[in-house]
Amino acid sequence: MKEDSAPDGTSAGFRYSTDRVHIVRPWHGYEYDLETGALPTNGKIRLRTFEVTVRDGDVYVALQAMASAPLSRSAREVLRGSSQA
Repeated sequence: MKEDSAPDGTSAGFRYSTDRVHIVRPWHGYEYDLETGALPTNGKIRLRTFEVTVRDGDVYVALQAMASAPLSRSAREVLRGSSQA
């Protein structure tokens, strides 16, 4: 999101940025830069990022970076293909 300013410096509203793609967590509305994982309002807060490749219409995510940090329970279940919580 970008905030537009009126000539007097007050807010003229918000609009979606066309130069950076963000993902938004629906529960709390936190917004992260899709490329860097950074929170746009505070670059020190960021999600872990992974290398992504698209081949023949299929998306591949390199998970090697996950070896150094433990996975959350839900992430383990997703990687195992389990739909149970």
